[in-house]
Amino acid sequence: MSVTDAQSRIRYANPGFIAGRGFDKSELIGEPPNIVWHPDMPPEAFADKWSTRRAGMSWSAPVKNRRKNGVQY
Repeated sequence: MSVTDAQSRIRYANPGFIAGRGFDKSELIGEPPNIVWHPDMPPEAFADKWSTRRAGMSWSAPVKNRRKNGVQY
C-alpha cells in the first residue's frame, strides 16, 4: 500500500509495497506513483486517476506495474 498527497507524490509506502517493487524506501518517498507503472500504461490512465482523485472519489482500474529491475507484475 502507498499513500500519495495532493501533488501526486508518495508520502507513505508500507513494507510490502517497498519489498514488492524492489526500491529502497528513500527512492519512493516524494516520487510520483508512476515510478512503478509500466511504460505500456497509457497516459490517459494517469489523467483519469488524478482527475478522479482530485474530485474526491476513489479510483480503481487494472494497472500494469514494474519492479525497479523492469520486471512487470
